[in-house]
Amino acid sequence: MCGRYSLYSTGKIKKKFGIDVEPNYNISPGHKVIIIDDQSIN
Repeated sequence: MCGRYSLYSTGKIKKKFGIDVEPNYNISPGHKVIIIDDQSIN
């Protein structure tokens, strides 16, 4: 099993971060994708 996943809620990313991202329904290991990392200090 290879652990594929998808990115389909691109409208939420556009609204929150102001960037255009194309949906991808077949992301495989090793595929370059965006990440959102919450490293904020509270």
